[in-house]
Amino acid sequence: MLDVDDLKLFYCQDPRQACLEAEKIRPMVILLDLVMPDVDGMTLLRQLRTHRVTINIPIILLTSIDE
Repeated sequence: MLDVDDLKLFYCQDPRQACLEAEKIRPMVILLDLVMPDVDGMTLLRQLRTHRVTINIPIILLTSIDE
C-alpha cells in the first residue's frame, strides 16, 4: 500500500483473488492489466462487471500488447 495524503494504492498480486480484494477494499477505481498470469484480463473484467460489489466501479484497462 502506498499512502499519499488521501490517495491509497493497493496491489493485488494474484488476479484470482481480485474480486475478493476489491470487496474488502471497496476501491474508487480499478486499474486492470489485460496480460496477467493464470487469469486472462478480459475474464477478470467480466468477473468484476458481474460481481455485486464491483459492478459500478470504474475500470481502466492497460496492456502491453501492440496488436
